[in-house]
Amino acid sequence: MERRRKTNQRGNALVEFALVSIVIIPLMLGTLFLGFAMGNNIQAVQISRDLAHMYARGVDFSAAESSSIAAKLAQGYNISSNGNSVLILTQIIKVYQADCDAAGFSGQCSNLDQNVIVNRLVIGNVAIKQSDFGTPSSFYMDQKGNVSAANYLTRSDLRATGFSNLISQGQGSIAHVAEVFVPVPNFNFYGGTNGPPGVFSRSIF
Repeated sequence: MERRRKTNQRGNALVEFALVSIVIIPLMLGTLFLGFAMGNNIQAVQISRDLAHMYARGVDFSAAESSSIAAKLAQGYNISSNGNSVLILTQIIKVYQADCDAAGFSGQCSNLDQNVIVNRLVIGNVAIKQSDFGTPSSFYMDQKGNVSAANYLTRSDLRATGFSNLISQGQGSIAHVAEVFVPVPNFNFYGGTNGPPGVFSRSIF
């Protein structure tokens, strides 16, 4: 009788453990994932702040040596053309009438009073994440990512979508924006077609 009771108790314990595991295991994995995400978010914020600050100071990230500095700032992530991270640098201005007059586009300045992209550089995998402010064609940019006045004053696809909702720019003011996307490592068990989960940060100087 005593032996049968112990056998039943062991069976009940296994059933109870299985029921508890259904809740405990996902909770533990979720907590672990959240911890990694929070840590990576802090890193992404620091990377974007450092990049935007250097960018505003005139560092030319189109040069190989400067691009390697950006990669070192994002050390630990795969910043390459086929990697899992991307750094997006953008210069944005607001077009005033004086800008149109100076370039000789007084009557053809279709981007008057619009925020436009005047420089764009991307370091890393361009397919991972697009800029929140639009993705201008490389056709408009030179090797340093600069866009000519003839294009940014007249081309509607060079407008910085939604940027005016963030800050107000005076004439001659240039906003230097760094957008950073880095993945949460070792947790690509969600599957799907949108790539691994990750964190995004943006800084503006």
